[in-house]
Amino acid sequence: MFKVSTSKGYDAGKMKFVNKTNDTFEFIGRTKDNYGVQGFVEKLNTQPNDAETISVSQVGAVHAQIRKNKWYSSQNIFVLTPNCKKLINLLVVTAIDKTLINYGGYSYPTLQMLKEHVIELPIKNDRIDFEFMDTFIQELELERIQKLETFLIATGLNDYYLSKQESDLLSHLPKFKSFTLASSYFMRKKLVKVDDKGLFNIVPTKKKINANDIIFGGQYPYVARGERDNGIKGYIDFNEEYLNAKNTISFGQDTATMYFQPNEYFTGDKIQVFTLNERYGSLDENIALYLISSLNKTFASFNWGQQSFALDVIAPLSVKLPITETGEIDFEYMKKYITIIKKITIEEVIKYKDDIISTSKTIID
Repeated sequence: MFKVSTSKGYDAGKMKFVNKTNDTFEFIGRTKDNYGVQGFVEKLNTQPNDAETISVSQVGAVHAQIRKNKWYSSQNIFVLTPNCKKLINLLVVTAIDKTLINYGGYSYPTLQMLKEHVIELPIKNDRIDFEFMDTFIQELELERIQKLETFLIATGLNDYYLSKQESDLLSHLPKFKSFTLASSYFMRKKLVKVDDKGLFNIVPTKKKINANDIIFGGQYPYVARGERDNGIKGYIDFNEEYLNAKNTISFGQDTATMYFQPNEYFTGDKIQVFTLNERYGSLDENIALYLISSLNKTFASFNWGQQSFALDVIAPLSVKLPITETGEIDFEYMKKYITIIKKITIEEVIKYKDDIISTSKTIID
């Protein structure tokens, strides 16, 4: 069904990302955020991977993604080139993901293993039923879009227009200053102080709970190192003494996955808890989202693997943040900026939703 090959890997930290134009190419990383697109680059010293292919990340969160455009990538990514263009289909990607579900952490597929995987697809008269697949995806998409429309109206999120003040803030470029990532962290149960003005006190999770030893369907979030659903693998009941504090950031140490956790939560293995330094007040969702984005930029040059994100390595790193005229972190700017980004994102979602509904009504009529 596919020709399976390895993408030429480039170091994301050494890439010069540029604005998207007709002459640029997507640069794909081993992440599900933004559907793997880390940015856009001009033509590199090799030919880009073909459009209408599927990328599969080998390490970290192992997953498949459709590539509609020509693309380059970071290391450890496979390319699936279809024998038939109709195989570039969400149901096919879902079928591939089912074969990859047991990988992750230190378990990963090799090129030969990926070639030998078997996927299940619907058939008709002993042939792949592409018509059924296309119809199923269209119906599923319309159902989800209609639910989205109801949700946006109920929550008031369909009001996405920017005020003049918000538009002005977008065109304003604040001054930035570097701050040390950590104020303190624990190494072998001993407190290590780094910088009184550091952003976070990094503390180990109160208890590493093995997912194989618990039953899901409880009250509290169980946070792991995955790249979806805010890192929440499910909800469990456990000794509340081991709940981690709410309004903190969970940090998957070997995958660098970071999520704001607004509620108390339990965790699995290799999770650290980032608590905002008290000198900066308390953490809310918008501030956390801005900080996580800034941290991701800081980590962009790191390779995958637990050792890369060892606490003694990341603690002294510098994180660039906007500042006020007095040189303090401008948390108000950060909150307003994220609010604007949410509105812009909602606007794009609503336009997409309207286009889908309009197209579907045309087909039905």
